Amino acid sequence: MEENLAISRAHRVSAIQPHRHRQRTEAVVYPTEGEREFAQGCTQTNQHAFCFLALLKCFQRLHYFPSMKEIPAIIVDHLRSFLQLRPEVPLAYENRRTLYRHCDTIRSYLGIKTFAGKKSAIPQCRQFTELRK
Repeated sequence: MEENLAISRAHRVSAIQPHRHRQRTEAVVYPTEGEREFAQGCTQTNQHAFCFLALLKCFQRLHYFPSMKEIPAIIVDHLRSFLQLRPEVPLAYENRRTLYRHCDTIRSYLGIKTFAGKKSAIPQCRQFTELRK
């Protein structure tokens, strides 16, 4: 059962890898200037802004936060280039509290509630994503 869960999760993460549809890929991977400013306003270091944007873009596409190790290298490299960071800057949090705080901030920014009555956050996130297109 754990193997099936791992395969399913790997399949969902592969959904954020760039594909043939350039316009759709750009919407997934390319942060807007507003998202960049928001990330930099919510973080204290460039590394944290980098991690924050990676989580934001993944959550917008996947509707959940993947582990940092699951984010494809092509997306990591693009975000690093977008923020004009050196290749040595890691996509990693030193402190879990910072990661959790960033996840909460991203949910608030997107208008996602983790538990809204008996409904899950996934339908709300899909609804929000469809409205932004």
